[in-house]
Amino acid sequence: SEYDYRYMAFYDIEEDLDYLTNFNTTIFNCGLTLENSKNYILEEFRLFVEMERVSLPENERKKCYCESCKKLNIPITKNKYQLKKPFRFLVWSCGFCGSEKLKFNGDHQVKKMILSEYKKNNT
Repeated sequence: SEYDYRYMAFYDIEEDLDYLTNFNTTIFNCGLTLENSKNYILEEFRLFVEMERVSLPENERKKCYCESCKKLNIPITKNKYQLKKPFRFLVWSCGFCGSEKLKFNGDHQVKKMILSEYKKNNT
C-alpha cells in the first residue's frame, strides 16, 4: 500500500473496525471498541491536526514508549529463540534497554507523549 505515513493511523483504525465487526478484536488500536469508535476517531483527528501543525517529522512519529526504562525511542528488532518451529523469530524491543514492554505509537497516550517531547525540544 502506498499510503502516506501521516495517514496510516486512519488506515489502521479502518482495519480494526472491520476486525471488531467480524472477529471482536483489534490488531493496531487496543483502546478502540465499536462503542467508542466515534470519539476515538475524533481524538485521532485532533492528534493528527496537532502533529501536522508542529510539522512532526516521520522519525518522531515512529517512536514507541518503553514501559521498562520510561523512554520514547524508535524500537529495534531482536532475535528470540525457542525449542519449536520457528526456532528463531524477531520481536520488537526498546532501542535503549532491550525490553519488549513497548507501547506502540498507535496508542493515543504515546502520541501525546511524542508531541509533548517534540514541542519541549523544539521551542
